[in-house]
Amino acid sequence: MVFMILYAVDGLQSPYSRIIFFLSVGDIIFSIAFLLGPHLMPTDAPSAIWAKGNINSCDAVGFLAHCGFAVNQLYTVALSFYFMKRVKDKVKPGDFAKRYEKVMHGIIWVVALVPYCFALARGDFNPVETGDFCAMIDNPIDCSINDEIECIRGENANSDALFTTAATILTAFILIVSNFARLTYHVYGAEKMMRLEKAAQSNNGYVDNYSFCGEIMKYFCGCCFRTRKESEEEKKESRSLTFESFVQSGLYISVFIMVYIPPIIVFGSKAMGMTRPDWLFWLPSIATPLGGALNILVYTRPKIQKVKRTFPEIADEPYVILLLVVIFSGGECPKEIDIYSSEDMVNGDSQAQSGEMKNVADNSAYERGVKQLLGEDIISNDSLLRHFYAANPVTRTKRKIRKFSSNEGLSNGPEKGSDIDLSYGLGEGESIQLDEFHEDNVVSYAESIKEDESSQISA
Repeated sequence: MVFMILYAVDGLQSPYSRIIFFLSVGDIIFSIAFLLGPHLMPTDAPSAIWAKGNINSCDAVGFLAHCGFAVNQLYTVALSFYFMKRVKDKVKPGDFAKRYEKVMHGIIWVVALVPYCFALARGDFNPVETGDFCAMIDNPIDCSINDEIECIRGENANSDALFTTAATILTAFILIVSNFARLTYHVYGAEKMMRLEKAAQSNNGYVDNYSFCGEIMKYFCGCCFRTRKESEEEKKESRSLTFESFVQSGLYISVFIMVYIPPIIVFGSKAMGMTRPDWLFWLPSIATPLGGALNILVYTRPKIQKVKRTFPEIADEPYVILLLVVIFSGGECPKEIDIYSSEDMVNGDSQAQSGEMKNVADNSAYERGVKQLLGEDIISNDSLLRHFYAANPVTRTKRKIRKFSSNEGLSNGPEKGSDIDLSYGLGEGESIQLDEFHEDNVVSYAESIKEDESSQISA
């Protein structure tokens, strides 16, 4: 996600993309520390069969892991806050950046760094009992709760972890639930007002007996009894914004609970001197590293739905393909140019030849120029239109017009050497010069590099 955002057209220009960027950075920091942990353990640590480090490398791994862990949680809170302000208070991205963003970034990094700097100074980061990771734990294990064992390091590590990591997780959880609850309640109120206004404008004044709870029960309880065909038909129906907001919020909260609540239980049990069962060790070990991947799946879910609505011709593609489309578009629903690449269109594929690929020339800004190029009688041939490709008219950095073949005559086409008016599609001052014109086979290739406000295209 970091590289996709950096190489996206808009990059880091919006608060939304910056929040996602730093959320991904936090997850990368945690993942790298988690991956290197077994190799950077002190060689004298118990059960550390991969260990090649010392206590200093253990401190570094533990510090990075906990900081990345906190950054990921806090930017998830920031994301929920951004959604809430954008929808509920109608705050524009520019205003959000001026009023909230700098303070928000400052608070997040202070909360993520300062407590763990103190923990680092107090020697709280030590090898866990399995010898594959460094966390805020006493050394030797349980020395803080067993008077017969003398602590070498981290005598107060368990209590420090409770007031840093556990407190951060609980605070983040409360804020996320609060933000999404306010967002969902606002959307519900707005939809209710829209229904009342619509009823007031109608002739009969009838108001639909809408029940948000009923819609939730219908979705979750009915899923066990609906057939696949019925489920697909229901997906085509537009659900309420309140329901979609509720589902998205519920997914974020569910992922947060699954990923971050197990570590709270671990820290709490250690701080209170309770013996930790084996299953309580394996639960956070499996769930916590999956946090980044699960957040990406939840985050891209509405984007994938938008892709299906915008491009119905690829709606039946595997979910993984649609997920990659969104990710490689910087986490957004791509434009048409991003899906149908110029390379695919120039090389030509079986879908284009069979007519399954979307006709990008139909109803586009370039249709007028193509009609003048080939003539009205040829433009009706769908097989020709499917081969036409044009780049995004906003950027206009590169255009390619593919090979046009037809057995029909081009009597209505322009004469050799004539100018083709593409001002409607190409912009003021742009034109195509036909230097060579064949009746049965017109091959034209055009490129334009954006210079100032207009450019010349020669074929």
